[in-house]
Amino acid sequence: MEKNEEDATRLIDSVKFMMQQAPGLKIEDRMLNLCEISDKKTVFTIAQARIIKALCSTFASKVFTKKFYFDVLLGLQEELNAKVIDDMERIQYVLLAFAELLACIP
Repeated sequence: MEKNEEDATRLIDSVKFMMQQAPGLKIEDRMLNLCEISDKKTVFTIAQARIIKALCSTFASKVFTKKFYFDVLLGLQEELNAKVIDDMERIQYVLLAFAELLACIP
């Protein structure tokens, strides 16, 4: 389990580094597309929630001006307002992503 955590942390750090070094590539948009934000039919996985949390600082300022980013906020909110919590660990990561997004909104 620790190896998976280390791998996930390394991957997220690499994504953050790439976004800082090449902002014109819009890596955050591509990563959010991979997280299926626009076409959300299932709950976010832990991996998706961690990626969203890592990306928040790059798009939080645009949450209320771009629908694509607003969909991220709505998706996280929708899961936190669910009547039944299916997996406590997963919902904790969703909550962390939601909190990070709100904290980064200017």
